[in-house]
Amino acid sequence: MPRAFAERSRVCPLALSEPRNGVRTLAVALADPKNIMLIDQLQQLTQCRIKPMRAIEADIRAGRLPEAAAALTEVGASAPNDARV
Repeated sequence: MPRAFAERSRVCPLALSEPRNGVRTLAVALADPKNIMLIDQLQQLTQCRIKPMRAIEADIRAGRLPEAAAALTEVGASAPNDARV
């Protein structure tokens, strides 16, 4: 994904899976992981299934996510309230 789009949209790509049934999955950190319009844009742009991961917007902007990716929580997963990056 283009860096300008990622910065403007406040998203950070984290991991790309091997194809499954011909489709790759891209894990993406989002400040608002329930933003369906943004997820749709990401899917169209990347041609991947998007796995939204919750993150703090300031961490996305500062570029602190790749080293802290293990602390992100998958949207819909049960996690403690303080399980944020």
